[in-house]
Amino acid sequence: MNDATLYIYAFAAKKIPTLVYRGIEESPIQYTQKGKVVAIWSYLNNPQELQKNLYSDTQSAALKHYTLLSEIAPTTALLPCKFGTILKNEEDLAQLITNQQDALLALLTQIENCCEYDLKITLTEKAIPQTGTEYLKQKQELLKTHQQIEAELSHLPLQYPEIIKKYVFHKKQDSFLSNSSWLVSNSEEARFLSIIATLQQKNMHWQYSLSVYPFPYKTIQLNFTL
Repeated sequence: MNDATLYIYAFAAKKIPTLVYRGIEESPIQYTQKGKVVAIWSYLNNPQELQKNLYSDTQSAALKHYTLLSEIAPTTALLPCKFGTILKNEEDLAQLITNQQDALLALLTQIENCCEYDLKITLTEKAIPQTGTEYLKQKQELLKTHQQIEAELSHLPLQYPEIIKKYVFHKKQDSFLSNSSWLVSNSEEARFLSIIATLQQKNMHWQYSLSVYPFPYKTIQLNFTL
């Protein structure tokens, strides 16, 4: 690495109106445009030190990464890079955009006018499984709940080919938890929330919690290595 090392935050479909933002190490935000894709990045003042401390000080650095994306998101569709994405120089970045132009544009088109919902489902205290058999049964019921959501949404006049989702099952502090992330267009949002509310009424032993992100923070994270 050298002084020209770049920290990459995201790719966008257009330039940001005013680049008054500060990124990792409080460096001014820069952009590089090739074709119809814009990369959002900043220089690293001390790349060797950041590389050593990137994962020992992830809380503050990751918060800065996410805060910056949240500030920019209202101005343009964003494809966030995975936290910690670093390139050697501007030439590598320009080459990456050129090589990935079609793929990036396709993703940017897909996520335009979308927001991301993070859905967490936990069991009420009385429904926490006490045995392995109960655990497997609850896991099957939880999977069925997600399948119900997908089935309900499959009947919508979707603006995009599919709703992107990720979900994972695990136990945490004696409670059963499912996390799923859904990329939903503005035209589908009211229907999505209605489906979740209806399912919650049908499954009273599940506790539902929704968080919303203005960009695909979990469903899509680019991770390029050169």
